[in-house]
Amino acid sequence: MAFALAPTIKRWLEHRHNFDGKRWIWLSLLLEFIVYVYGGYFGLGMGVVLLALYAMFGHDDIHEANSIRNATITLITLIAIALFAHAGVIRWLPSLIMMLGAFLGGYLMIKVARSVRQIWVRWGILAWSVTLTGIAFWRYA
Repeated sequence: MAFALAPTIKRWLEHRHNFDGKRWIWLSLLLEFIVYVYGGYFGLGMGVVLLALYAMFGHDDIHEANSIRNATITLITLIAIALFAHAGVIRWLPSLIMMLGAFLGGYLMIKVARSVRQIWVRWGILAWSVTLTGIAFWRYA
């Protein structure tokens, strides 16, 4: 919901309260930190929440926001891998297969996303997010 409404909320804040997200960098970093803590524990929906935050705090280009999101999630994932590897709880063969798939899928989707208008990328991300949320509720509720 936050991702879908982020541009509208941002415009409302700008017009109504003279909001400039770039002047509120401390708030942006605090909210990101909270999302990272949540993501370190669970992770479901973390990327979409980050995209919503980036949109509200000045990253209007979805491709730019997505690249920032990918870099930060990669860092968090590497930290988690190090912690889990140290604990000896990683099943390496399935993990390496999933990492290869994620890498190839991410690399190929960058090519696709850059050739599609930003509005359609936003709608695609929103549709995928709603689908995954529905599946999560259905399976885990």
